[in-house]
Amino acid sequence: MNEIMIGNKIAEGRKKMGLSQAQFAEILSISPQAVSKWERGESLPDVIMLGNIASVIGVDMNHFYGESNYKKENEQPGRIKNMSFASWKNADFSGFSNLAGKMSYANIEQCKFVGADLRGITFRANNIEKNDFTGAKMSGCKFLMANIENNNFENADLTSVEANKSNIDKNNFSGVDFSKALFKYCNFDESNLSKAIFKETEFDKCEIKKAVISGEIVNCSFIHCGFQKTEFTDVTFKDVFFKGKVKGAVFTNCQADRITFEFLKAAGADMSKITMTE
Repeated sequence: MNEIMIGNKIAEGRKKMGLSQAQFAEILSISPQAVSKWERGESLPDVIMLGNIASVIGVDMNHFYGESNYKKENEQPGRIKNMSFASWKNADFSGFSNLAGKMSYANIEQCKFVGADLRGITFRANNIEKNDFTGAKMSGCKFLMANIENNNFENADLTSVEANKSNIDKNNFSGVDFSKALFKYCNFDESNLSKAIFKETEFDKCEIKKAVISGEIVNCSFIHCGFQKTEFTDVTFKDVFFKGKVKGAVFTNCQADRITFEFLKAAGADMSKITMTE
């Protein structure tokens, strides 16, 4: 194994991201000295760490043993915009369609992204607060350990997004399309989810508190979620799986097909305001 070749490829990938050795080390939860030794060819990361490095710089493992093969998500027209490790305040990115790049570890506050194309961007450990994402295209985005608070996402496209260990508080998600989205270990506090689209959406071990939900929920799952003062109003449930208790949820003028009706009953829901449909 050529230590110098692998070290050069690590350095190349780090520099393409615009990161210092210290910043790169912070992402990988290691010391800057370790990164320095790898890049000088004095030592090698183990296989697991090399896989982590590959994921961060956007390559597969073969990249370190042959020619450069950066993944397609990095093969976008124009120069990749690295907006990570920065503070963006009061900026207007409305309507932009060429923001594809990197935004992890950035503070994004009071900015406008109205109608902007943000598809596929990963937001890792961001603070995202008081922004306007009305009508934004955000399908395929990832929110990892992010704080998302007091934003307006009205009518945005959030299909196939993935959110993990993120705090999602006091946001307006009215009319948002959450089809095929996945939320794990997330907190939804005091968010407006009225008329949002839920189709094949998964909530896994999420806390949904003081949220307002209306509209259709189709072929979705709620796995061991908490529902503290969550209001389901005028909701039609179709083929929705509830596992765990729904204590604290309030149902008003709701309808459920037979299978969902049985899941809700088993979960301890107040069935007096839920009508079974065929």
